[in-house]
Amino acid sequence: WTVVRALGVLRSVCEAAAYAHARGVLHRDLKPANIMVGPHGGVHVMDWGLARTKVLREMEERQEAGVESLRPVVDGDSPRATLLTGAGDVVGTPTYMAPEQASGQSSAAAASVDVYSIGAILYQLLTGQRPYVSPGEEVSAWDVVERVRSGPPEPVERLAPDTPPELVAICEHAMARDPSQRYASVAALGADIEAYLEGRVVAAYERGTWAETRKWLRRNPLLAATTGAVFVAVLGAAIVSRHFQGVAEDRADAEYEQRMVARAQQAQMAFDTAQLRASYGDWTAAEEAYGAAADLGFDSIAVELGRIHIWDARIELPRAMAALEALRAKPDLGPH
Repeated sequence: WTVVRALGVLRSVCEAAAYAHARGVLHRDLKPANIMVGPHGGVHVMDWGLARTKVLREMEERQEAGVESLRPVVDGDSPRATLLTGAGDVVGTPTYMAPEQASGQSSAAAASVDVYSIGAILYQLLTGQRPYVSPGEEVSAWDVVERVRSGPPEPVERLAPDTPPELVAICEHAMARDPSQRYASVAALGADIEAYLEGRVVAAYERGTWAETRKWLRRNPLLAATTGAVFVAVLGAAIVSRHFQGVAEDRADAEYEQRMVARAQQAQMAFDTAQLRASYGDWTAAEEAYGAAADLGFDSIAVELGRIHIWDARIELPRAMAALEALRAKPDLGPH
C-alpha cells in the first residue's frame, strides 16, 4: 500500500460518512478495523453498532436514564478495545476517540466526532502509530482515555518530519481539541484530501490566488511551459517592436532637427543677401531676398525693417509709413 492509495480509501470513508450524516446517522467508532477494501477497490465502512440516529439522539436527550449499550464491553485492558457504557458516557475506541467522547460530553453525539476519528486514522497513516500509544507500549483502554482527555497526541512533525505539510495541516485540523475548530463536516475533510491527491490547494494549509496559481502550474507543467514561452515570445516581440519604434522616432526627430537647422541657415543667407543687395542700392533684388527670408521663417520684424528701409530709399513714403505704423502697433518689438 502507498500513502496515495491509503488516502484514496480515506476519501471514500469521508464520502460514506457524509452520506450517513446527511441522513442523520453518526458512526462514532471509525477506525482502521472498521474499514474494509474489496478485491476491486471498493471501500466499505463496517460495524455501525455504536451508530446513533438523529431521532435516537433526541430521545436520549429527553431521557433521564441512559440507553443501554447495544454490545457488551470489549476487553478494557486493550487500547484497541471499544468501550461501551450507558448513553452519555464514554463510547468508542480510545485511540480514535474525540476528546468530547472521552469526557462523555453531550457534544460527543455530533458529526465532529467522526471528523476527529478520520483525522486519527490519518495520524496513524502518517506516523505509523496510533494516537496516544507508542509502538510496543502496553497500556489499558482507560489509560488511553485519560491521555485523550488530558491533551493532544505527539505532533505529526515530531514523529514523521518528512510528512508533507499539507497532510499535517489536514490531520491537525481534523483532530483539533475544540470541535468548532475542526472541519465543519466530513465532506469538507474529504474535499481537502481530494485536493491534496489532485495537486490542488488544501484549504487547511493555505488559501489565496497565489496558492491557486502555484498549484495550477505544478499540475500543468507542459501547458504552463508553453504559456510561459508564448508570453516570453510576445513580450520579446513587443520589446523589439518598441525598440525599433523608438529608433525610428529618434531618427525622425534627428532628420526634422537637421531640416530646421538647414532652413534657418537658408533664411539667414537670404537675409544677409537682402542686406548686401540693399547696401549696393539693388532694391529689387534686396526686396526679393527679404521675401525669401520671410518665407523661410526668418525674424519677421527684422525683415519688415529691411523692407521699410528699401521703400524709404525709393521714396515710397506712404508704403514705408504704413509698415512702420504696423510695427509700432505690435506690443513688443523686442531688441528691434
